[in-house]
Amino acid sequence: MGSIAIGQIDDGLIGRLRQRAAENGRTVEDEAREILCAAARLMPEAAKDARTGKELYEEIRAIYEPLGGRNLELPLRSRVCCEHVCSVGQQE
Repeated sequence: MGSIAIGQIDDGLIGRLRQRAAENGRTVEDEAREILCAAARLMPEAAKDARTGKELYEEIRAIYEPLGGRNLELPLRSRVCCEHVCSVGQQE
């Protein structure tokens, strides 16, 4: 069996891990191992259901394309909302 060392863990996180381990009657190492195992068990399910952006687009298009398309008129953009951003840092 392999082992890993994880550095630079926030002290607050270590404290919560210790507390959780104590509540479950485990060592910190056993608790961390259990958390990693639980996360790894979830990964195959998530990967199986994951779609690429193109696949998702094609699925949505297959549903809505038979209904016909709509061309929406986009409103003109206004500079009013961003004038304060454009003037930030400029000398007056």
